[in-house]
Amino acid sequence: MVCELSDFPPGPADGQIPLCKIDGDLHYSSPEFLNLHVYTSSVSDHPNVVISRDVLQPSLRKSYEGKVFLPTPDSMLQRLQDAWYECGIIRVLEVLSQTDGQPPSLFQRLASNILFACNIGKQLKEKFFSPSEERYFRGDEARVGPVICMSWHPSNTKLAIGTTDDSVSIFSVQTRITPVLKSKAQRRITDIAWRPLTAGELAVGCADGIALWNVDPNSFVARPSSSTAVVLRHSYVTSIAWSPQGDILVSCNGMDKSIVVWHVDTKERIAVPCAGGASFLLWNPSLSKLMAATLSKTFRLWSTEKWDCETWTTAGGRVTAAAWSHDGNCLLFATSALPYIYCLQRDRDLFGDAPPASIVANTTFVQIPGTEDMIGGEVKKMDWDSESRHLAVLFSEGHYVAVYITSLGTTLNIQPGFLIKGISDEIPTCFSFQKDFVDGANLTICWSTGRVQYFPMVYKRNLSSTFLRSRSAL
Repeated sequence: MVCELSDFPPGPADGQIPLCKIDGDLHYSSPEFLNLHVYTSSVSDHPNVVISRDVLQPSLRKSYEGKVFLPTPDSMLQRLQDAWYECGIIRVLEVLSQTDGQPPSLFQRLASNILFACNIGKQLKEKFFSPSEERYFRGDEARVGPVICMSWHPSNTKLAIGTTDDSVSIFSVQTRITPVLKSKAQRRITDIAWRPLTAGELAVGCADGIALWNVDPNSFVARPSSSTAVVLRHSYVTSIAWSPQGDILVSCNGMDKSIVVWHVDTKERIAVPCAGGASFLLWNPSLSKLMAATLSKTFRLWSTEKWDCETWTTAGGRVTAAAWSHDGNCLLFATSALPYIYCLQRDRDLFGDAPPASIVANTTFVQIPGTEDMIGGEVKKMDWDSESRHLAVLFSEGHYVAVYITSLGTTLNIQPGFLIKGISDEIPTCFSFQKDFVDGANLTICWSTGRVQYFPMVYKRNLSSTFLRSRSAL
């Protein structure tokens, strides 16, 4: 049975927003009183994530190359020498073409013509001959809000958030200090990922490659030196993913014809041919499988033992979002052309002769009852919690996050759960489930205003001893 968005229960009509879900019951609050601790203390020891005002504006991509000091009367030779050291041959031509109010000489006219030809050539190159991956990368930069991406540590309560000023902030329960990772090589961040089985190794994908940071959890340094970051060169990285053992890092570029496999400890780089490139990567949590989406109707399931793949074709459009179940037996994905969420299950689809993927959810636009808000359309991101009981879905348009209730078996059972809305006109930009949350599931949502929200879904039978002690003391 296909799950419909129209089956989701609407929220309260008085403007209250959901805060948490405790043993199946949703709790709401007014935007003026967002006190989550009234209902649960399961996230009371979590770091308070505050995005500073410094990152509310995007990072400047270009440095200022104008004159800083007042000009002084120098000889032509001195001016040419200064121009050469300042900006190279282009600046030299600009100095030579200056007439200073006098009729231009033959040499000045020649310099002006050469400079004009250089400018025309530069404009033509940027318009028609720039690398296709750069054009694709630039087209992917339309973002809403200061937060670009986020990643929870696999085994610690530690959250990394990448922002539009090209920095990554680390929020941890272990310390009040918030390390900020920033480097000149870390330009135009696209993705971040913690290395499994390590305390503080973080990979940051960006336009110039991958920056590998090792953040000491016991350090009191708030701004680690950029010299400590190791840069793996790979232009216009759009997605990165670690193997579950943390020994292999893979990266991709939407227009590149290969997936780059990094053996990080030895700095060995292997390019695996991949026709059509890969737009994003998703490692299977338990099997040696790597899902690689492309910019076309195909996606691939790579076997990482021999690096051979199964090629799948969607019913229409490219894959825009995907999620593996915690046991690795089920893959959910959505495409850009059709408003559905599809399911591939291991027993039936991932191996051997396979029938088509089954449709499990319909994401066609619907109006939320009692409001003028719409929800649905193209799926931008989806994430499953660590026990595959909640599936969070983010759409390309709208102000809501949809949370489905799921259960695994011979077939996937998916039911409508609830909708999460922000304050006023906030738009959800990204989210992630906490990996080591023991009391159920903790969905962390970044909103367009820079607000970061914890949304715990707590089950009493899963309550940690810390939570039980805090409740018994009340």
